[in-house]
Amino acid sequence: MDGKSNKDLCCSFCSKRYGQVSRLIAGPQSCICNECVEICNEIIAFNPDISDSPDAFHDRNLERARRIRLLLLDCDGVLTDGSLIYLADGERVSVESRIFHIHDGHALKLARQAGLRTGIISGRSSAALAARARELQVDYLYQGNDDKLAAYKEIRAAEGLTDTEIAYIGDDLPDLPLLQRVGLAIAVADAVRDVRECAHLVTKRNGGRGAVREAVEFILESQRK
Repeated sequence: MDGKSNKDLCCSFCSKRYGQVSRLIAGPQSCICNECVEICNEIIAFNPDISDSPDAFHDRNLERARRIRLLLLDCDGVLTDGSLIYLADGERVSVESRIFHIHDGHALKLARQAGLRTGIISGRSSAALAARARELQVDYLYQGNDDKLAAYKEIRAAEGLTDTEIAYIGDDLPDLPLLQRVGLAIAVADAVRDVRECAHLVTKRNGGRGAVREAVEFILESQRK
């Protein structure tokens, strides 16, 4: 290693020198001792996911997606980009409005046609969302619900499904209790960090910009539908 003698070498991880460990493996730019190798192997054995290739990670998500029978999702930040529009007429402020993406709506129709059940669990109440849900024939709509987990459990019981048969798409902290339970946890690309880290799958598209379409296509393709 760069012409160094054995006595000058040390482990790049624990800094123990040659002679302080039973074995020191030298590479072109760094060294690692046998003790650090054993620690790394123990970490990998305890959590094999960290050693997975992207292909293996993708394959596990495909297996999760094949089991899905029910797709649930948040509204604000998932079906929409999270923006709220208030129209003011003098002192009077109209009911807030939302903008939905046509691709996401068509995706929910495709999901229903493929035999998936669908539902929306939103922390806010909106007449616009109620109208959109009716238009898309969503099976379940829970609005103004701070306890999303309670709504989730009601839907799961009504459908007679297990957690592994349910997917959920979220973007913010209130979605975490559901994402931590479901068989396929999906975060939109612009979700907060904790949600992205919790998710099995993170979409390439942002909320309200086709993320739901991307998630539905992934599930249906895994099921060859």
